[in-house]
Amino acid sequence: DENNYTQMSTEKPAFTEAGTHTIYYYAVCDNFKAVSGSVKVVINKAPLTVTVPDAELTYGDAPADVLDDLAKEQQNKNQLKADGFAGSDNWEKVFGSSRITFETDYKQYGKAGNWKITAKGLDAENYEIRAEAGTLTVKPKKITFTWQDEKTFTYDGNAHGIKAEVNGKVRNSDDVAPGGYTGNTATAAGAYTAVVTKLTGADAGNYTFDENETTAQQNFTIEKADNRFTIHPVINDWTEG
Repeated sequence: DENNYTQMSTEKPAFTEAGTHTIYYYAVCDNFKAVSGSVKVVINKAPLTVTVPDAELTYGDAPADVLDDLAKEQQNKNQLKADGFAGSDNWEKVFGSSRITFETDYKQYGKAGNWKITAKGLDAENYEIRAEAGTLTVKPKKITFTWQDEKTFTYDGNAHGIKAEVNGKVRNSDDVAPGGYTGNTATAAGAYTAVVTKLTGADAGNYTFDENETTAQQNFTIEKADNRFTIHPVINDWTEG
């Protein structure tokens, strides 16, 4: 009855926050008994799409350092790219000074390539958040080469050549080595230039190099052999005396 409704109004109730709201009513009309009760109003959360930023690092770098830098950058901006704010809502009104952190499925010394970045701390009472993962690009590390000491040979009818070793591996245990050359072997006397053309090994995909880089090329020489022939002149129709 009306004694149970201490706060009554003829104004139409309105709600803005997501959730389940209960409206209690008490209706009176001439010639009819009063009617009272309640009804629940459900306001669903609005969809909000948040895009996680991309980042990159080089093979061997710790992902935690990159993600910490990303978090600091976003904290300074105090926002991420977001689509779906209702009315006058914006990042500051919805998330305030919430601290956002980032995670990735990439582990240090994992394979170079593209990996996901996800965000934590994206909680909002009135929004159903859909976070689109960012991309962590792990770039191969550039390396150089050291060539063998012996670079001068003497012609002997056999093939001679030179080989290189990799410099700048992230870990000594990484399996990477020169896997192909052009011009690194020759037989005839002359001057030659060997060039590394590719890498091989289980970890070769984590490294890269530039064929035009100085250490990717090396000159070597096959010198002419000494002449071992003896010439004995013969003079025909010569009589001594």
